[in-house]
Amino acid sequence: MKERPHGDGAPIETLRAAALRLPGTAEGVACEGTALEKRTIKARGKAFLFLGPTSAMLKLGASVAEATALAAAEPDRYRVGAHSWVTVTFGAGASPPAGLMARWVEESYRLVAPKQLSALLPGGGAPTPAPAKPRKKAPRTNR
Repeated sequence: MKERPHGDGAPIETLRAAALRLPGTAEGVACEGTALEKRTIKARGKAFLFLGPTSAMLKLGASVAEATALAAAEPDRYRVGAHSWVTVTFGAGASPPAGLMARWVEESYRLVAPKQLSALLPGGGAPTPAPAKPRKKAPRTNR
């Protein structure tokens, strides 16, 4: 990519480095040569993190409510989009907490990466799913 992240690019490079430490990850480029060009971090060909010059986009599950609250409080920094993809914009002012971003990167990885890879992480497996809805019991039939 020709464009450099805003400032020294530390938040973007920190996220990139954290994501590339996860098992089976590789870096690529999406929409190369267009205005939408972004670096991608993939796990076996499945992108879980998109890095632009001043933003990051990742998929959330359990933390989407937290992201929604942050988006309401700081709409210029956080945006929750379709299918729980969250965009975080870096720029002037304080960056999002590093611990929050590291947790979100790992959550995105666990949601998108094949189960065999996410099982290699401490705690293994995919994130805890939402509680199941109670099933209706089928009516009994007399035979």
